Amino acid sequence: MKDCTAVFVANFDKQKEILPIERLALSLDDGKTSATYITFRYRFILYLFDNEINCFKPLLPNFEERTYEELHKQVLTPLNESLVENQRKLFGANDLKIPKVGLGELIVDQVLSPLFAYQVFSIIIWIMADYYYYCIMITLLTL
Repeated sequence: MKDCTAVFVANFDKQKEILPIERLALSLDDGKTSATYITFRYRFILYLFDNEINCFKPLLPNFEERTYEELHKQVLTPLNESLVENQRKLFGANDLKIPKVGLGELIVDQVLSPLFAYQVFSIIIWIMADYYYYCIMITLLTL
């Protein structure tokens, strides 16, 4: 496993991907020694390689196994610098990048939606059937 550069992932939706493997060097509690972890990210979840079972395991919080008092105590105690650095290496920066969508693209997405197509179709039918009041109301609600 130490020579691998990528991992093959197949999920239940029958989608298959090849993802790059990262090696993270994290300092342990004493701050002097470090350990290297083999990881990859898939669908925003970080997976760590477990040598005991020879398999990747998702790194997820275990809130169910802790009591409220333990969680509260953990939140109130400040983190030391090495732990903060390890968290940044594992999870990355706490930011969310939302792509900007242009006005033209937004209009095209709205016009091609099934609801908009149904409303235009209904307006045409109501005009043909002389239901002008329904047509005017749906037109006003659509805008």
